Amino acid sequence: MTIAGLENKDILQINATIIAGALIFLTFLSVSTASEAENRVAGIIVGSGTVLIFSTSSIQVISGKKDSAITIMRADFILLIAVDIIFVIFTLILTSHISKLIPDIYHPAGSRVASSHAVANSS
Repeated sequence: MTIAGLENKDILQINATIIAGALIFLTFLSVSTASEAENRVAGIIVGSGTVLIFSTSSIQVISGKKDSAITIMRADFILLIAVDIIFVIFTLILTSHISKLIPDIYHPAGSRVASSHAVANSS
């Protein structure tokens, strides 16, 4: 089936599925810790943008502008993939910098205490 062969209900179902996934993603972001604030902001921008653009596509379908809705949907899929790749790269770079600046996040004090205690007992 080609994309032009999609019926209105198919477009609405695709949009609803993507919007539901974005809302689940936003729900997970709401329970993240304060140390992940940069990731949370970027994620909220990505999730909210996804909901907004796919909602626009759905409104176009309901208004009877199927061709416009398909164009918006195509553009948003490309945008969503590009933004997800940028988000992953941003997260990896940020994690790398944080691990160098604040090593206690990646090596908690408890692990150092246990290793120090083991060294003290062995001497």
